[in-house]
Amino acid sequence: MENQIVKPLETVGGEELLEMQLPSKEFIIEGLLPKGLAMIVGAIKIGKSFLSLQVALAVSSGEMLWSFPTNKPHPCGRSRAKS
Repeated sequence: MENQIVKPLETVGGEELLEMQLPSKEFIIEGLLPKGLAMIVGAIKIGKSFLSLQVALAVSSGEMLWSFPTNKPHPCGRSRAKS
């Protein structure tokens, strides 16, 4: 990676950001879970594991989650991190 040219970081001001036409979000679970990385965090013993399994089941099968529709089945993964 020697002699690699690094471009300077482009910044955007608040007014410019408000005026930008951004693409609409693609949802995995309509109105609830946008496509991308998601994290479930909270206090211990409140049901995060069961919630994540329920979400993973709905997403991977394309079934509804409560009253929220999923567009189609999506592959999903679940990992666990403890501190």
